[in-house]
Amino acid sequence: MNDQIYHPAHESESEGLLRLCDCLENKNEEVYRRLADKKMEDAYYSMIYFPAAASLNLLKMHLYSGKNHLYASQGKAVANVYGKMAEDCIEKDQILANEMGNFNQGKWNGMQLASHIGFTNWNDEDWRYPVRHTIRLPEKARLIVSRADEIRTYTNQYFPKPLVIKDFAESECNCVKIQIANGGQEVLKWRISESARIVGMDGVARETERKSCDWISFSQRSGATKYQEELILTVDKEKLLVGQEEEYQFEICTDTEFVPVIVTASKKERLDVPDGTFVAENGMFVLDAVHFTEAKGGIFQGETAEFKELKQFGKYDSGIKVFPVTASFLSEHHAPAVIYQICSEMSGTYCLELHTSPANPLVYGGELRMGVSVNGKQEEEIGFTGKDYKSGEVSCSSWKEAVLNQEHVGRGKVMLEKGVNKIQISAREAGIVLQRLVLYPIDTVKKESYLGPKESMRINRKDVTEYEESNENSGDDKSSKSCDRKQGYSDSGR
Repeated sequence: MNDQIYHPAHESESEGLLRLCDCLENKNEEVYRRLADKKMEDAYYSMIYFPAAASLNLLKMHLYSGKNHLYASQGKAVANVYGKMAEDCIEKDQILANEMGNFNQGKWNGMQLASHIGFTNWNDEDWRYPVRHTIRLPEKARLIVSRADEIRTYTNQYFPKPLVIKDFAESECNCVKIQIANGGQEVLKWRISESARIVGMDGVARETERKSCDWISFSQRSGATKYQEELILTVDKEKLLVGQEEEYQFEICTDTEFVPVIVTASKKERLDVPDGTFVAENGMFVLDAVHFTEAKGGIFQGETAEFKELKQFGKYDSGIKVFPVTASFLSEHHAPAVIYQICSEMSGTYCLELHTSPANPLVYGGELRMGVSVNGKQEEEIGFTGKDYKSGEVSCSSWKEAVLNQEHVGRGKVMLEKGVNKIQISAREAGIVLQRLVLYPIDTVKKESYLGPKESMRINRKDVTEYEESNENSGDDKSSKSCDRKQGYSDSGR
């Protein structure tokens, strides 16, 4: 584990995990207090409380360190706060270690002294604490604007560069979080100005005519911070006309600085799209494997073979696997299959990723594959391990990567048509658990993250309301849906 595993911004990955840590820490403390009231806490402390508290603290240390590095690179004052929080976690780790040493009259004293942070090798040689970045801030406040889920920043420029938000036009989300950060020592006082300035061909910024907009709202219209605040933009698509793209411009500004923001939004009706079909989010399709629209049975040694769902399994909390577990197939002939439906707004070549469990071939030197067919065309195979794959061998980079990432990823190219497409995945070797499918245009660069993007919207007309409500907490991922954690910093800190 280190501070580069989970991304500090992309997919709101780090924030989701911090919310999860807060929830688990609170539950851990609550159970311990209840048992302590009954004088029954010793067994819980040694077997559950201490391992959980210590592990969560170290995870938070790495997450804070990752944010410290990102915010320092962005020139934000809040970087120094996150550096201090990472340092606080190191101090808490030492306190917990001393507590364990004194626990039960020192019965296990000494075990807590083993190195357990920042390993760079199999053993503890060259272990290290996370690097802490400290930035020297200018005296005057400085406006720094960024999306909470991206690393690019926007500042006051002679030729203004606008923050363009297309999510409301290219996905079904209705909320986007913007970070308004201070890059100086003085308090940053900011406000929303709806008369945005536009730079003309002559390089001069001119104010546009103020326009009213009833389909966008702001969580707040002004603020003052020494560190960082979050502004939540919410769009009410019920106020938009179907098929018509709207654009709205405003500024985030101070008395001396401003950053223009351009928001586009559109409302789409998909009455002709059948239930169970996935639609793209910002050009990308993300499908959990359990959400197939159709399953086809196969035959193995005279018995029925079929894909069955595995719950609470693996990196994405679910998957599908062929039963009987010994069933394997040389081709699509007699092989069980599952079919997924996606609706593409354009035809073209897409990259298809199949994410599976990090299983090893049952035969040393064997391969792991699955068959793929799009819209009934000839099936092709996507491989996860090659003939040079050697499980358990430290010299095999693909094996090490699968273990560390907790998955195999097989990639191939597919042609999608405009409209509804059917993707069929058929079984090959035994032991594979398919967990996720990801499709994106071949020229698209995926955002770096460990847990990946959330699942795309799936057309299910009776559950549309549930989907819209879940998107009100934009940026939450599956690891943090049950948590309620305030993001960002106010003047009083956390």
